[in-house]
Amino acid sequence: LEILRALYSCIESTLSWYELYSETLSKEGFIINPYDNCVSNKVINGEQCTIMWYVDDNKISHRDPKVVTEVIYIMKGHFRKLICDPRQGT
Repeated sequence: LEILRALYSCIESTLSWYELYSETLSKEGFIINPYDNCVSNKVINGEQCTIMWYVDDNKISHRDPKVVTEVIYIMKGHFRKLICDPRQGT
């Protein structure tokens, strides 16, 4: 609860989280969209993979569901307490 409060109510915390998250994506080969800084793309297996986020909510899309799963595991490697519920997007 304290982390959520800090992320949602404090500009510095939100900026720190954005910088950490976007840097992590960049290290994994994603390119931040110059028109929307909360969207990143990477070509994986010849198809575009897109991650969109708002604070701590994410949406990952790719034609191959296995790639989505792989990206989730990669991000869980960076953020151990990441919670993934694929039903959230349905």
